Amino acid sequence: MDSAYQKFFKEHTGFPKFKSKHDHNYSYTTNLTNNNIKVLFHDNLVKLPKLGKVKAKLHREFKGKILFATVSKVPSGKYFVSFNVETENFNLPIIN
Repeated sequence: MDSAYQKFFKEHTGFPKFKSKHDHNYSYTTNLTNNNIKVLFHDNLVKLPKLGKVKAKLHREFKGKILFATVSKVPSGKYFVSFNVETENFNLPIIN
């Protein structure tokens, strides 16, 4: 911050602009229509409408019907895709 103000007064480069990292989350949500959203686990690809096939780091496999996907961009410049999936319920074993 100090160097920004020194440049402002010495070089007349303009008043420093401070950017917030909290309010710049951008997101796009798309619903499943005619199987336009697909996840190809063996190829590490995600197929999205308007974007086509995109390389992805897939952390876990899921089984079920995809309802919608949300693509979001965080302030660091990274993109994330989250899927809402409808699956069957199953009971976990009880461990004592």
